[in-house]
Amino acid sequence: MNTVRVPTNPLRIQLFGPVRVRRGREHLLLGGVFRRAIVARLALVAGEPVSTDELVAGLWPQPPAAAVSSLRAQVSRLRQGELGGVVGGGRGGYVLDPQGVEIDAAELRGLAATGADAPRTWQGRLTAGAPLADLDGFPFVPEARERLAEQRVAAVEAFAGNRLADGDPREALGALTSLLAMEKAARESTIVLAAEASARLGRASEALELLDGISARESPIEMEMHSIALPLRAGGMHRVAVQERPVDLDIAALREAIVRHDPAVSPPRTADLVARRGIPLPISSFVGRSDELAAVHAARRSSRLITLVGPGGVGKTRLAIESARRVAHPEDDEQWMIDLTVLDRADGLPDLLAECLGGTRPDRVSGNESVLDAVAERLAGRRVLLVLDNAEHLRQAVAALAIDLLARCPGLTVLVTTREALRVPGEKLIPVEPMSVDDSGDAVALFEARARDVVPGFDASADLQRSVRAICARLDGLPLALELAAARLDVLDLDELRAAIEQDGLLRLHPNASTGDRPHDRGRHADLRATLDWSIDLLSRPERLLLRQLAWFAGAFDLDAVDAICASEHGRPRDLVLALARKSLVAVDSTAGRRHYRLLQSVRQALLEPGPEPDCPEVLERWRRRHTLHYASWVLALDDRVRSPEARELHARLDAARPDLQLAFETAVGAADRENALRLAGGQAWHWFRRGSFVRARHALDRAFAIDGAAHPDTVARACLGAVMNIHRSGDEFGGERYAFEGAEAAGLSGDPTWRSLFAACTGMWRATVGDVAGHDERMRVAVGLLDEVAPWAVSEVHLFRGIAKGYLEQPAQALEAFAEAHRTARACGHRWAVDAAALRLAHLYIKLRRGRDAVSQVRAAVRGAVTDGDMHAVVTTLHTGAGACALLERHGDGAALLGVVDTVAQRFGYDRRSVEPAYWSGYRDRVRQGLTPATWRREYARGTRLGIGDAIRLLEEVAS
Repeated sequence: MNTVRVPTNPLRIQLFGPVRVRRGREHLLLGGVFRRAIVARLALVAGEPVSTDELVAGLWPQPPAAAVSSLRAQVSRLRQGELGGVVGGGRGGYVLDPQGVEIDAAELRGLAATGADAPRTWQGRLTAGAPLADLDGFPFVPEARERLAEQRVAAVEAFAGNRLADGDPREALGALTSLLAMEKAARESTIVLAAEASARLGRASEALELLDGISARESPIEMEMHSIALPLRAGGMHRVAVQERPVDLDIAALREAIVRHDPAVSPPRTADLVARRGIPLPISSFVGRSDELAAVHAARRSSRLITLVGPGGVGKTRLAIESARRVAHPEDDEQWMIDLTVLDRADGLPDLLAECLGGTRPDRVSGNESVLDAVAERLAGRRVLLVLDNAEHLRQAVAALAIDLLARCPGLTVLVTTREALRVPGEKLIPVEPMSVDDSGDAVALFEARARDVVPGFDASADLQRSVRAICARLDGLPLALELAAARLDVLDLDELRAAIEQDGLLRLHPNASTGDRPHDRGRHADLRATLDWSIDLLSRPERLLLRQLAWFAGAFDLDAVDAICASEHGRPRDLVLALARKSLVAVDSTAGRRHYRLLQSVRQALLEPGPEPDCPEVLERWRRRHTLHYASWVLALDDRVRSPEARELHARLDAARPDLQLAFETAVGAADRENALRLAGGQAWHWFRRGSFVRARHALDRAFAIDGAAHPDTVARACLGAVMNIHRSGDEFGGERYAFEGAEAAGLSGDPTWRSLFAACTGMWRATVGDVAGHDERMRVAVGLLDEVAPWAVSEVHLFRGIAKGYLEQPAQALEAFAEAHRTARACGHRWAVDAAALRLAHLYIKLRRGRDAVSQVRAAVRGAVTDGDMHAVVTTLHTGAGACALLERHGDGAALLGVVDTVAQRFGYDRRSVEPAYWSGYRDRVRQGLTPATWRREYARGTRLGIGDAIRLLEEVAS
């Protein structure tokens, strides 16, 4: 059994429409419009080097003095991300390596040159809209847009010409219609091709209307100038060279042929290209799914058994209908579609098939085998597409029937829609997943299209777009759910609809809910709850019991969590999860390179609603206890590694587990379980610190510490260190002192050298704040004396505490030495935060020593690290320090601009500037303002509010140069 999947590994660069870079379904954020412009400029000539001068001229209307250094910095940031192995070059210029990269413009050039006959692999991407749609203002764009538009016209016309020559006007017209919709001034050659395709499909009136539109634009003299006729193809089978197709076409001759119903351009009046039975004509437009349609098209070339697999409501049936109606293979003589939901028993399948196909004869109804003989005889000698819809409850019978018929009928192709693969030899699987919910994803486009059906002219403003995206995300991009939701816009506005979905879900939010009709009266696909009930009813009892327990998870889960937490009557829980995933009831995600599983929100809601078999409170209580114990142990295991080079991956895993970590914590607090509440809060404290969630961390730690009872000294020490760090960052510079000394006591009881060294250094720092030199010296001797026995990450943090303490004691030389050692040891063990924290502390110290350029150099390094780690709090504080360094260098205007960036970013990410800046930092702001007149201050500060973080980093580079 093979699987046909939409390619997920290649990097895809989209130049048609807004410039986008994707890897599989993931939309890669390049870091702003300037970097997208660089990628677009290089992708236009992929494989060819572009000199630095050419790039500068193409990117800046009036290049600034620092244009070259800014360009290098931007390219450097691209190469540090997903484009590291793609963008190459140096001082002489840059090149985008096309190996392993899919560029829509490059595909287009190939199609224009060859007229290739497989448009579905590119049509969705290359008909995305105006080229480089989001790059207005860059000098290279106008010429590039014109060139790409020309190539698109040439490619589509070449393709359409070949499809017409091969007798496939339907596919030719589809491509031409898309082109006509995009081109503001359609070319005559495009219109003539569209008219010819329309005529060949029997749409004579449409063809004549297109041709008359051309004639209306020309004078009688111009009409006479059409002296070079396009010979009508005898039988429609003459191929025209795609590069040499005439542009000066004989419109009058074509028009006359259409009026006379000449067989060369018009089909026989009584014939249809494909005889269709049971394949409905959709009443709504088909949105998205271009990659899935391409996969079906490709699969039909190589296989005769194709299976569309996906959860209920994901759109498998509609995809099957669309792929059939688009006639991916026009040699089909017949296309049949049979809905298998009318059957309850597998033994009725042959009779249903025979009844639909008209193959049963009175003398041959003695058994299934005879019926199948009649069906095979009916299909023999014909080219037939047979769509078997909703086969999940008859999977084995459908598999056996398909193998039998395919062996007897060489011209037969079987397309099956189901929630679980048939798993037979020769089967091509095409997974149909929920639609992408990002800004340019299919989910948003589908919702807005259905909304326009209900509210003509519906156009979500920028503010309402957030509601649309939130609705799509809440409904998991499930097409049926999106369509049901959009249909309610006849009585609810967008925000009311969002609130209703977030509060109650969508299981009962049917357009006709007010009529009181029942789900089964409307049919299974008319109601999401009925669709889900159908899927759940097909499960075995062990599968249903486990699925119920999976609904108790608050978010995504992995197989280890399932085995540790869930109970099973039969087999390992993880094996049942895999079986449910194969049945499309459990979704599979990948987070930080690891596979996770989750229930779609609609499935989870259906399972959590009270049913005929209510949950036993004791069963749920035992599950919650196992859940708490598992996550309390799991989070400690991650916390021991989260200051290592794998920190980014581990933070992503903690982000993914946030809902269940919160559920476990609330369970522990509710049970007055001090040990596990402190484990869960302390184990996440560093993660919260790195994510800027200081207030949340402090609140959780305070709640855990308030529980009466015992806890292991290691657990207490870990939680106390987390409290010290988060309280300090929350703006209460000295509020963590109590936790520092409580942690030191717990560290002494534990005997662990890492905790003992850290808390000796921490309390030594606190003794320095009050001028207790003897107390500081005693504790620092203990801390340093244990360094050979502690974890490597802790060594760097001990040196940070030392440096801060030396600063309080006014010993700058020793502080410099401590921070430099912290920087060195942190780099050696990969503790990224400590590297940047040491650089920032060095910058503060250099400002104090009036070494401005050294300070800017450290700030520049620290802010780059903070951006790479996604630590926006550190970005804010580091840029603020950069403003102080600018003032020291008499660059007060640049300092004011950096403060404008700081305040804008702080507001955007929800930081109160006063809570994240130590009191002495106000001196940096005062120093900047004192160097400027009030008017200049306002102007430069306003300039900063319009800059992004990348602009701020470039500004620092200019200051340092």
